[in-house]
Formats: sequence, C-alpha cells, structure tokens
Amino acid sequence: MNARNYGIPQNRERLFVVGFLEEQKFEFPKPIPLEITMQDLLIDNPDAKYFLPEKGVKFVSDEKNLNKKYTQIDGKIALCQKRNQQFNWHGDFVMDKYPIRSNI
Repeated sequence: MNARNYGIPQNRERLFVVGFLEEQKFEFPKPIPLEITMQDLLIDNPDAKYFLPEKGVKFVSDEKNLNKKYTQIDGKIALCQKRNQQFNWHGDFVMDKYPIRSNI
C-alpha cells in the first residue's frame, strides 16, 4: 500500500500482512483521492535556517541527483525519506523565488 493512494501527499510504500486464526472476510481499505499537495502543508514564511546555502542548491539540482531520484524539487507528492537522510541534502525541496531571508 502507498500513502499517496490514501490522501497523504507522500510516496511511502508499505507492506501489510494480515493474518487470522480462523477464516475471516477481509478487504484492504479502498483508496482515498489525493486532494492536497506538499505545498499545501508548508508554512508561508519559513525561518532562514530552512534555506539551503548555495552549495546545497547546486547539489540538489545536479542532474545526477535528479536522475537517480535522490531529490525532488517542487513535487506534489513527497519522496519517502530514509533514516540517514534527515541531516543531508537528499530529499524534497521547494524552490523559493524570493531572496533568502537571514536572521543569523
């Protein structure tokens, strides 16, 4: 099952195994239409600490990372992050057309 098929804008595939001691009638839940995108969940004025430095922007927009599906820019459905990706530059990004705001 994939979260994106159940109203969640994230490509997160999961395997569910359902078992019974006695015979039962069982059906997996019917899909729920996706009505929101990741951008719908983002805040409007994020703190400057959430912006990548120039080196990071070059990395995530590099052709090899885009082709290997390491990064997704302005996607409607988020990629599922791996445990070791929480502190690096792989993952989902939204390109901001405004100048970087710094409070550092």
